[in-house]
Amino acid sequence: MKITAFLQKKPEVKATNVDIREAFTLWDILNSKYTTKERLLMFNSFAEDPELRLLLGKREKEIDQNITILQKQMKMYNIISPGKKRAAVPSRLSKELMNDENIAMLMLLYEQEHAENLLIATYSIITNDNLRKVITDMLMRTLHSADQVMTHAAIRGWVGIPPAYQHLPADTTEKIHCGEAGCLWDMLTYRYDTLHFTEIMSSIINDNDLKLIFASGIQILKKQIKHLEKELVYFGISLPNRPADITIALNNRDLWEDSHIYRITLMGMQGAAALHVRSFKRMSSNHRLRKFMITLLREEVEKINDFIRYGKIKGWLQPVPRYGP
Repeated sequence: MKITAFLQKKPEVKATNVDIREAFTLWDILNSKYTTKERLLMFNSFAEDPELRLLLGKREKEIDQNITILQKQMKMYNIISPGKKRAAVPSRLSKELMNDENIAMLMLLYEQEHAENLLIATYSIITNDNLRKVITDMLMRTLHSADQVMTHAAIRGWVGIPPAYQHLPADTTEKIHCGEAGCLWDMLTYRYDTLHFTEIMSSIINDNDLKLIFASGIQILKKQIKHLEKELVYFGISLPNRPADITIALNNRDLWEDSHIYRITLMGMQGAAALHVRSFKRMSSNHRLRKFMITLLREEVEKINDFIRYGKIKGWLQPVPRYGP
């Protein structure tokens, strides 16, 4: 059974407030947006490449939209706003120090780091499901923006060239570097370990709903494993050892509570999402694989969101202290 089927059967009580972590998360992200807006104003005053200026303009509009969304959220929950930055930035730097290449790479670095920070922010948002969706949508827009900047920088020859992976099969038409090959291997290894752990935990779960959800998760893992195995074979990367087909159940179930298994599993899902973001950052030469990372991350974040909602209904997540009176 998928989690969505369970959520449709059980009525949820939507939070009308935020907790202390969520209040800080809103303040912190809005403060980052204000700083980024000022930085973009400076970049725009130096950029000469027409396509780069177009990307900067699109990013500035997106930043303004995000600021509006965040300000609305903060007003809704009566959270104090950080101070705004400057409305204009004087052009005092030398164009040799702030050329198009430097602008693009600084912009890319921010986008990549901000995507990772937004992902971490979604982990801390437990109380308010609507707020988690707001930040998740922001995360996906940031990833797509970073992908556009990376593609443009690669076309212009501004991205450094890491050591090439040297064991490509003769019939493979795509190229990857060592970092991208390592990311594929890491993700497959992570899923092998996750599958083994999930099958063991599934054998000792008492809650019938959770057992069905784990069964669905196992099928998703197996599907992703097949896809990743094909990618490794395609690029001629040695596959790691697979887990055993037969998993022996643990004898003493009293040592494991369903709530504890749930929370360990949630942490594992969050670890997988973090691995996807790190892989996205490293995939600088193969644009197809980078888009594949975005797809995997979107699927993982959606599963985490449903899993958090499920845990709240079951009472397996600790309530975070609320913000405000």
